[in-house]
Amino acid sequence: MQRKRFSLLFLIFISYFSFSNSASAAVEEIDSVAIVVNDSIISKREIDTQFNNFKRQLTLQGKKLPPDALLKKQIIER
Repeated sequence: MQRKRFSLLFLIFISYFSFSNSASAAVEEIDSVAIVVNDSIISKREIDTQFNNFKRQLTLQGKKLPPDALLKKQIIER
């Protein structure tokens, strides 16, 4: 009787943790709000896209790249 009870509790325990891990693994951030300007929302993806495009343009022009933090700040200010 005690062995069956232990087996049942063990099964419940394993089921609970395997479900909770698979549920949390399924959550994925798609995009997030980075800045709100007046009534407009600028997403993190938009900033990253502009940052990468600007960085690529500077590289193609043969210009020296500023530090990423400074470049990202300038992108955000624009």
